[in-house]
Amino acid sequence: MRNARVGIVGASVCLAWASSACSAPERTLTVRLQSDYGAQHEARYAEARLFDGVGVCEGSPRALVGTPIGRDDQGDLATGVFGVGVFEALAPGIYSIRVRLLRPPTDPRGADDSGAELASRCITLTLDEDRVRRVPIMSACHGVSCPAAGGSSSFDECLNGFCVDPRCDTADPSTAMYCCDPALSGTCASSTAVCSSDDDCEASVACAGATRCIEGACIAPTTDTCSPSEYCERATGACQPILPSLDDDAGVIDASTPDAAAIGSDAAFDAPSIDSALSDAAGSDGGPDAFSRDAAGPDALPPTSAIAVGSMGSPMAANLACVGVRTAPSVTGSGVVTLRVQGLALTSFDVALREIDVFPGERVRATCDGDCISEPTDTMGLLDVTLPLGGWFGYRMTARGSGATATVPTSGAFVVAPAGRTVTVSVYGASAAGLLRSQLNRDLSQLVVGTVTDCDARPIARAWVRIFGPDGEVLSGPVDDTASPRITGLGDSTIPSPSPDTLTRFSGRFAAALPAGAGTFRIEAWGLERVGDPPLLLACEEVFVDGIDDGVTIAPLGPVRSDYVAESGCLRP
Repeated sequence: MRNARVGIVGASVCLAWASSACSAPERTLTVRLQSDYGAQHEARYAEARLFDGVGVCEGSPRALVGTPIGRDDQGDLATGVFGVGVFEALAPGIYSIRVRLLRPPTDPRGADDSGAELASRCITLTLDEDRVRRVPIMSACHGVSCPAAGGSSSFDECLNGFCVDPRCDTADPSTAMYCCDPALSGTCASSTAVCSSDDDCEASVACAGATRCIEGACIAPTTDTCSPSEYCERATGACQPILPSLDDDAGVIDASTPDAAAIGSDAAFDAPSIDSALSDAAGSDGGPDAFSRDAAGPDALPPTSAIAVGSMGSPMAANLACVGVRTAPSVTGSGVVTLRVQGLALTSFDVALREIDVFPGERVRATCDGDCISEPTDTMGLLDVTLPLGGWFGYRMTARGSGATATVPTSGAFVVAPAGRTVTVSVYGASAAGLLRSQLNRDLSQLVVGTVTDCDARPIARAWVRIFGPDGEVLSGPVDDTASPRITGLGDSTIPSPSPDTLTRFSGRFAAALPAGAGTFRIEAWGLERVGDPPLLLACEEVFVDGIDDGVTIAPLGPVRSDYVAESGCLRP
């Protein structure tokens, strides 16, 4: 979801106004990114952190906004119209912003770089009116250290390969003195970092096209030098293979990240921590959460009246406009869809030649019969199947294999099948499932994992997840009672752990440890749309849980629909 908005009440630095320093009208700051790094394959996420003062871009920010970067965003990045987010209700004053680019959750350089910072830049501006600020982050700065040797200490940021002051703005000629270092050049007449023509830009990296000057920034565009299965890595100038986990499958929701809540996904995309006081009714997982479902919603919510989902410091505000009116995708016929089976484990494992059951429709069934398709994947872990195009399908893989990277029985449902495209479906390995079960501190035999998403298919932070089995709601027991169920949000670290206040974090992920037993389970997510509002049912789906020992059920949790089947428990009174 683009242009995330964060409201800030007041600022510590205000301009002098007639009545008092902080009585001026509130202002809005829109942050846009300009970059030539490869969208999605190199840069998967952009965020902006707001600070007070000149050149202050470290420590705890006043607020944070951000948005994912998709493959189709390369053109917007090059021209500088890509929206990172919006800061609202700012008092006039001087602010600094740290804009960061983060690598994909699974990065070709290895697990140690997954979700790490790719590049960043600090800029400073005076906000005396509503402003849109474009922040260039260029590959020409890769490996450049600022301040330069012998240069001015305040010129500690990089633009187009030059060291500049954070106040340098490519769109504002009045900041030219901040765009070249007089200690190095002696004059700014001929050595400014801001380009005015293509001739001002250095030669491009080997795998990229000719560098162009676009709005004062040197852009090295993508090129056809690399094959369709490769991308141009700006740091090395070499073509690198596109890993399956970096293929966005045309942007559709599938059972891979983010829906599968994979171990190792969304690394480093951490939202600010939520107030530790937001605990269960019986304390921090000290007992049952005391939720019950009726027409009015949960009867006893944790003390969260001042916290709304996806807001007040979360990287993205939740879009809930479709809740209650959304409909299921309409089937437009049938056609061949390629399933790519992806193994989720602490170490990679082979998913080739494993048999997988595929169910047209919304639910995985207890047995593969009727229109269920049961076929093995090929040696590449791929399987072509004929499915309802534009509709839903479910899947299940039960082949275990052997060793620490064995496949545990995994099923998933509510996965959109795009017309004639490849869809990635996830299967848990024994190491990943075992780690998650140990973190939940439960001896129970089956897990339910998933992601709560909004109307833009983006994760929702600060949602409470509740699961209702065939006999009623499954409550979370005390954290030290390993024989009782547990339902919790998951943190956003590389190896996610249960969130201490039971709320989902920015990743929107949740997990539940349940006792064995097959049946249809209803999963609900509740939250506050705005501060002071009553609890709102954000999402609801029903999934079939196999009940197989050590099994994992993947349950993407989308916004409440208006067209559930008549017998669905998601229908509201």
